Amino acid sequence: MATANKSILELPEITDPGDYWVLGTMQGDTPDKIYSGKFLLYSLKAQVALQLERRIPLTLETSKHTMLLTEQTTMYRVDAVNTATISISGVDADTGQANMPVYDVTPNSDTDILIPSGRTLVTFSVTRTLTDSTAYLFIYAKAILS
Repeated sequence: MATANKSILELPEITDPGDYWVLGTMQGDTPDKIYSGKFLLYSLKAQVALQLERRIPLTLETSKHTMLLTEQTTMYRVDAVNTATISISGVDADTGQANMPVYDVTPNSDTDILIPSGRTLVTFSVTRTLTDSTAYLFIYAKAILS
């Protein structure tokens, strides 16, 4: 088992909030060593591509909702309330051309939808199951910053 020099809870307070810091743990020189600390985001991005977990709650009062995503993102689960069907599509925000296929997603299920890097307008289209005019989606996704 790997050993750490400090737990994240023991790290010093960040007193210079002018930059974007990440509290986390990195593997050391050998697999049995890990180091917890505060890392400047820009220096981390120079060393590695960072994966971020995203949670995106959407409230749809119409049958469609469009959002802009700018990093490569993989949606891996879609939970829904008052939703019979979900369709997800995307177009390049600059050219208006489709840059991903249309995905028909089963509500409350795992999925594997890749949103390409660049400026993508992602549209969620739903049909409802109840007479309530509002549908709710909760998107689980991973984004890559590089």
